[in-house]
Amino acid sequence: MCEKAESFYEVSKWDSATKYFTLGIEAWGKIEEKEKNDSLMIPVLYMLGELYERNGELETAVSYASEALKLCEKYQSPEEAKILITLANTYEDLGEYEKGLEYYLRLLPLLKKENSPQYRAYLAYTGFIYNRLFYHSKAAEYYSTALPLFYEANEMVEYGKCLLNLGKTKDWLGDRPGGLDFLLKALEVAKNVGDEALLVDSYYYLGVVYNNLYKFDLAIENFEMAFPIYEKLNMPDNVADCLALIGISYGESGQYEKSLYYFHKGLQIRKRASGDSDPYLINDYLDIAQGYEYLNEKAKASEYYEKALDLSNIYPGHRTRSTTLYRVGNFLTRLSKADRSLPLFQEMIRMEIPDYTETDPLKHPDFQAEPKAKITYIVALDEKAKALRVKGNGQADYLMAADTCYQIVLNQIEQIRKGFRSEETKLEIQQQAREFYTRALENCLDLYQLTGNKGYLNRAFSISEKSKTAALYEGIQMSKLRQSSNVPMEILETETRIRVNIHRLEENIFELENQETEEDSSLLARYWAEKYFLQQKHDSILLFLEKSHPDFDLKSHQQTIISPTAIQAKLTQKQAFITYYLTDSVLHGFVITDGDFQYFSKKLKSNFSQELWDYREILTNPNPEADVYPFSNYLYRILIEPVIEQIDEKNLIIAPDGILSTLPFETLITKLPGKDLQFQKHLNFF
Repeated sequence: MCEKAESFYEVSKWDSATKYFTLGIEAWGKIEEKEKNDSLMIPVLYMLGELYERNGELETAVSYASEALKLCEKYQSPEEAKILITLANTYEDLGEYEKGLEYYLRLLPLLKKENSPQYRAYLAYTGFIYNRLFYHSKAAEYYSTALPLFYEANEMVEYGKCLLNLGKTKDWLGDRPGGLDFLLKALEVAKNVGDEALLVDSYYYLGVVYNNLYKFDLAIENFEMAFPIYEKLNMPDNVADCLALIGISYGESGQYEKSLYYFHKGLQIRKRASGDSDPYLINDYLDIAQGYEYLNEKAKASEYYEKALDLSNIYPGHRTRSTTLYRVGNFLTRLSKADRSLPLFQEMIRMEIPDYTETDPLKHPDFQAEPKAKITYIVALDEKAKALRVKGNGQADYLMAADTCYQIVLNQIEQIRKGFRSEETKLEIQQQAREFYTRALENCLDLYQLTGNKGYLNRAFSISEKSKTAALYEGIQMSKLRQSSNVPMEILETETRIRVNIHRLEENIFELENQETEEDSSLLARYWAEKYFLQQKHDSILLFLEKSHPDFDLKSHQQTIISPTAIQAKLTQKQAFITYYLTDSVLHGFVITDGDFQYFSKKLKSNFSQELWDYREILTNPNPEADVYPFSNYLYRILIEPVIEQIDEKNLIIAPDGILSTLPFETLITKLPGKDLQFQKHLNFF
C-alpha cells in the first residue's frame, strides 16, 4: 500500500497518495507489535502530514507530523529536518507563530550541522517570524547572521532581500538612519541583478523610511518610482498602497488637497481591481476621512469614517478591525458622540482579553487580565476613559469608571517597564506615557473637586510623582552603571539579552504548567533545561561583574513613590514641600507641610515654554536691554503666590517638572520694580 502511495506522491497525485498512505497505516495497525519496525512508518507519517497540509487540513497535518517526529527522535532518523519544516509551516498556517518559531529554532542547528544550503534561507525566515511576533531585535540578529552567508554563496537576490528586511527591521526598531543604509544597499543590489520585485520593494520601503524621517519630498520620489513598477507587475493593491502613502506624505507636509487626490486615486484603483467589498478599502476610507478632517470638513470626514466602519462590520475578524474601531471611535468622541464611541472601545478591549465578553462600558476587565497586545489594550482603555468623561459630563459614576480605566492603564505601563517582554514595546510606551499619566491625574483632580474625597487628591499626587520618575527609571539603571562602574557596554547588553530570554522562557513555562499532554510535558522539560542553562550563564556574568567591577549593583535603583503622609512625617515645622506637574496649558501644584496638604492649579500662557527658555537664556547671557522683571514676577505669581499662606516663612523643598527644572527659583521677584524689590532668598533645592 505504502509503495503504491509513494508512487502517486512522486507524480503529485495527492488524493490517491493520501488514500493509499491511510490504507497502509490501517494495515500497519493490524500487525503484531513484536513484528513491527516503527522506523519504517516515519516517511509515511511525514508524507501524510505534508499531504494534509497541502489540502488545508492543518490540525490533521500536525497530528501526523508530530507522530513522525516522535519516531524520528526515537530512531535518530535523518528525516527530522523535513518533519520540523512541515510542523513549522503548518503552525504558521494556523497562525500560531510562536509554536512555528519553536520548530524553526530546532531546525536551524540540524541544518547547520549538515552544512545544508537551506540553513541561510531558514535563518532569514526565522528573522521574518520574529518580526511577525514583534521581536524586532531578534529578527535583526537572525537577518544579520544570514546576510554574509548569502553573499558568500553568491545568492545576490537573496542577499538583496536580506538587506531589504534588515532595513525594514531597523526602521521598526526606530533606527531610521540604519534602516535607510540597508535599504539603499538593497536598491543598489536590485539594480545590479535586475530583479524587479526587489527593486520595487526597495523603492517602496525607502519611501516609508524617508517619510518616517520627515523627508517627504524624498519619500514621494521613491513611491513614485515604485508604483509604475507595481503597475507593470500587475499588482493593483500595491499600486493603491503606494498612492495612499504618497497621499500621506503630502498630508504630513500640509498639502491636504493633494493628499486627498492621491487617496481617492488609490481608492478607485483598488475598487476596480477587487470590487466594493474588499476589506483593504477600509484603510483607504480611513485615510480619506482623516484628509477631510485636516481640511475641517467634518461632514465629509464622518461620511468616510462611517464607510470604513460599515465595511469593517462585514469583516469583524480582519486585521484592520482594531484600527478602525480606534479611529472611528476617537472621531466620534471628539464630536461628543460618546454614546456611539464607547461600544467601539469596549469591543477593542474584548478583542484583547481572551474570554472577556462584557458589553457594558461602565465595567472593566480585572487588573490581572493579561491582554494579547499591551499597547493596543492601553490605547483602548485610554480612549474609553476619554469617552466616559465626555458622556458623563462631570457625573461621578462616569468619572469613577474612567478612573478605573486609568488605574489599569498605569498598571499596564508599570508591567511593561518592569518586565522584559519587548524592549521595542518599552520604547513605544515611553513616547505616550506622559499623556496617559496627565489624563489620569486630571481625572483624579476632577473627582476630588466633585466629591471632596482626599483619597483622590493623594492619588493625583502619586500619579504626578510617578510620571516624573518613571520615564527616568530604566535610563537611570543603565546610565549609572555605564558611567560609574565602567562596565563594558557589550557585557551589559549581553546581560540584558539573557535576562529577556529567561523571561520569555518563564512565560512559556507558565503557559505549559497546567497542560497535561505528553508532548507538553516534554516541551516543558526542555524549557526548564534551557532556563537553567541561561540562569547559570546570567549568574556567571553577575559574578564576573561583582568581582571585576566592585561598584556594580544592578538592583540599586528601584523606583519607589513616597506618599504625602510619609512626606509630612519627614518635614519639620519650618519646612514646606512643593511639587509641580506641567501640562501644555495648566500648571498643577501640590504643597505639603507637617500639618497640611493642599492642591492648586494655574492656567499657563500659550507661549509659556518659549518665554521660560528666553528668560533662562537672558539670565545665562545678560542683556542690559532685556526687561526680565515682568516674567520673573509672573513666575512668582503662578509658582509661589498661590501657596504663600501655607509656606509662610518656611524653607522650601521644591520638586520641579519638565522645563521648570531649568528655572533658578531664587530669581523670582515678589513685586515689580518701583517700590521695594524683593527676591525669594529662602529656597533649598533637592
